[in-house]
Amino acid sequence: MPAKQKRKLDTLDDEDIVWHWQDGKKYLPHNSVDSALLESGFQQKAKLKSGSNKVWHTTGFSFNTEYKTQYVIDFAKMTQTNSESGTMRKLKRVLPTGQRLLSLEEEAKKPVTRARKVTKEATAPKGRGMKLVS
Repeated sequence: MPAKQKRKLDTLDDEDIVWHWQDGKKYLPHNSVDSALLESGFQQKAKLKSGSNKVWHTTGFSFNTEYKTQYVIDFAKMTQTNSESGTMRKLKRVLPTGQRLLSLEEEAKKPVTRARKVTKEATAPKGRGMKLVS
């Protein structure tokens, strides 16, 4: 991975993440303005406690300026729904490298890994009483 891409996800700028919407069998990218809007909403909801409402409402899409239709974005299920037509489309967050990022629901389901405590003996040269403590 290039050095520029090694930054932690929490240090990425909104413009680093591109949101895609499903059109039939393929995903198409939202433009940079709409991606930034979605990422801003996503970050707001990500700060909420687990089990909190992960649904966000907006009329702010650039393609929607004339109509002001409300869209319901479910960041746990990664969907956007047009509240007037009922059309629901899947969403995904993607890094410029093409790597898909997790939804809030997937993030919450990730197992918590516990670091193992390493004693001083564990750093000894090979064959000299290495000991790992759980």
